[in-house]
Amino acid sequence: MSQPPTASSERPRVFGIGLNRTGTTSLDAALWRLGWRSAHNPPAERMARGDFGLFSTDDDAYNAGTDVSVAACYRELDEAFPGSRFVLTVRDAEDWLRSVVSHFAKLPKWSGEGDWRAIRERVYSSPWPTPEQFLEGYRAHLIGVAHHFRERPDDLLVMNISTGEGWEKLCAFLRVPIPDIDFPNTNRSDRADGVGHPEEASKPLGASELRAVFARAQQG
Repeated sequence: MSQPPTASSERPRVFGIGLNRTGTTSLDAALWRLGWRSAHNPPAERMARGDFGLFSTDDDAYNAGTDVSVAACYRELDEAFPGSRFVLTVRDAEDWLRSVVSHFAKLPKWSGEGDWRAIRERVYSSPWPTPEQFLEGYRAHLIGVAHHFRERPDDLLVMNISTGEGWEKLCAFLRVPIPDIDFPNTNRSDRADGVGHPEEASKPLGASELRAVFARAQQG
């Protein structure tokens, strides 16, 4: 099997800027299979401080990154690496909220300290968000991304892996051939029983609402 190209190869950097539990692990695996060197959830102690050296042009550097520590810094990454491509993974809000609350409930308390605290506060306004804060952070992130790329739609792909979107959409965006293998579907949690959530979360953030978010951003 051929080795993935180095970060200095002639291909754009790709940043997955979806939040936790939106298919970021699957996207990371897909990027590796397409030949990118992807860092999944790179260290908060570097990302929170604007140290993006792991995405440099060195041969051993990464040329892609995914998950919340990347998502929290999409504006800075866009400025630091012109010409990059950005993939916003999304998910039905109700399903996402159940999954992310369940996920955070399993994390150790120390994981909300230090630089990870800064990342979480940037995205969710708290190191240990309430369901309401999760949902508000999710919606605010979508609106912020839509507004940031409103004049550069070709640099952004919005992708819902949980509904079956995969190689066809991703490969067209990255202008690479579709591989003859199944699209990765890793780390999936379809349901988290016993997780409470606010009444607003029962209203899914579906395709029509996503279109409305991006339409508002287009209008400035």
